Amino acid sequence: MKDGELVEEGSGKNALRSPARSLGELAAAISRQPDAEPLAAGELVSSGTLTTSTPIAAGQLWQATVDGLKLGGLMLQL
Repeated sequence: MKDGELVEEGSGKNALRSPARSLGELAAAISRQPDAEPLAAGELVSSGTLTTSTPIAAGQLWQATVDGLKLGGLMLQL
């Protein structure tokens, strides 16, 4: 939501068909790098955006909510 208006809705399938698959692909890519450290517990990994990227500007209020998971929403004002 931007300034209270819906901009776009997305799904986990938009990130390499699923966030879990994305994480698996990352782990596999790391394992092919001889000097790379493996993923560690507690590291944050982004599977990409679930919607198309949208330009932001100072003064706008952005809000994201997630359905189906017990997560609080995110609100950001620049």
